[in-house]
Amino acid sequence: MMKQRNRSGMVTIVMMAIVMVLSMFGRVKGAEFLDPEQAFVLKATQGADRALVLHWDIAEGYKLYRDRVKVSVSKGQGEVKVPEMPKGITVSDPSTGEKMEIYHDRLDVSVPVVKSEGKFTVSVQ
Repeated sequence: MMKQRNRSGMVTIVMMAIVMVLSMFGRVKGAEFLDPEQAFVLKATQGADRALVLHWDIAEGYKLYRDRVKVSVSKGQGEVKVPEMPKGITVSDPSTGEKMEIYHDRLDVSVPVVKSEGKFTVSVQ
């Protein structure tokens, strides 16, 4: 009986020591999420052949899913083609097992502009 109490007391001490050591390093990674605008910083420029070039800086520890990137004209008279996206990293969704492509660190996408009559606004999701 005494040995069991000593073991449980030792486990408690070890767990407290681990928590104290982890607390010295600040927040546990992933404990607080960034706003999407901070996690995925987007810049747009005009590229060759009237293409729109979209550049994302992706925060450390975050990933951008290929199938969630959508580009469309939301205002004005313009038309864009499907974005030309590079191959991402293929991973399996842990909950569904479905294969999907993701991007880390940065992503550059070219969006061909088919038609533009004056100013138009492009929406990116």
